[in-house]
Amino acid sequence: MASVPDISIILIVGTQRERGANALASLLAQEGLERAEVILLDLALDRFSQLAGSDHPQVRTIRMSYARHYGELRAYGMYVARGDVVGYLEEHAIALPGWLKGILAAFDRGAGDAVAGVMVPADPGPRVGTLVSVLSFGRWLDATAAGPIDLLPGLNTAYRRSALLAIGDDLDQRLLAEPMLQWRLQELGYTLYLDASARWIHLNEDRPQTIAYDYFFWNVLFGRLRVQGRSAFYRVLRIVTVPLVLPVRIVKSLLRLHRLTNWDWFAYIRLFPYLLLIHLADTFGLLFGYLGMGNDLGQKLTFYELSQAREPAPAQPAGYPHVGDRR
Repeated sequence: MASVPDISIILIVGTQRERGANALASLLAQEGLERAEVILLDLALDRFSQLAGSDHPQVRTIRMSYARHYGELRAYGMYVARGDVVGYLEEHAIALPGWLKGILAAFDRGAGDAVAGVMVPADPGPRVGTLVSVLSFGRWLDATAAGPIDLLPGLNTAYRRSALLAIGDDLDQRLLAEPMLQWRLQELGYTLYLDASARWIHLNEDRPQTIAYDYFFWNVLFGRLRVQGRSAFYRVLRIVTVPLVLPVRIVKSLLRLHRLTNWDWFAYIRLFPYLLLIHLADTFGLLFGYLGMGNDLGQKLTFYELSQAREPAPAQPAGYPHVGDRR
């Protein structure tokens, strides 16, 4: 490990040990690892042994607790990071070959103050997990052109540490609802960049209950932060226009699916109940957030992100570390 790494990569893991180990293995296989440190925030060391791969010299393990909410954990990782760049990878994500090299190259040439790679679906076929990929990450799928952009994928983006420090006292809250963080960075004059060579896979929810939890939790947190500190008129305006969210998002999602997939009409019909569930959950989540509810959801999100089962991981290219199943 370099005496002072160029990038600190924050990986937060919990009870899904094999999944977390696979995410860590994908980082440790990266070209350019000698310029990095991996900060492993492990929330389950009271119940499990050390995560496989955590004895690697590039890895710094810190015992943490589920008592902290997810934004606090992410902010803590930034505060203890030694690199000028702080990157985040979720434990249910996999960095594909070239991910680290692409991120570092973008920062080296000054492409942006926040950089992320394009997301590759675990399986491009007409499946529930792929539907979630397209709806959640459609702007950043593999076919997306690289370049300056106004929004990057949440929870899997790298930032200049100085940019994060410029956010101020509510950094932990904005790290829960990352569009609010990135919009604030752009107000401060920082830039965002999407790099096509830094590819990664995200393992999505594929069960109705977990899908509903994810979209509801996230939108409550986003809604709360969006109206925080704003006028009563702005809050009321957001509340009374919530009924428009459902039809608008359904139409936009159908158009996105048509543009980014080659599925037949039977696939659309079969998956439409899941699409409707997603947008019912995010619409009600926004309403609850605008009403100021959900004070404890940040901590619940920690448990959800690190403990819930997700779609199976795909096989990797030859010579790449094994990636196991969802368990």
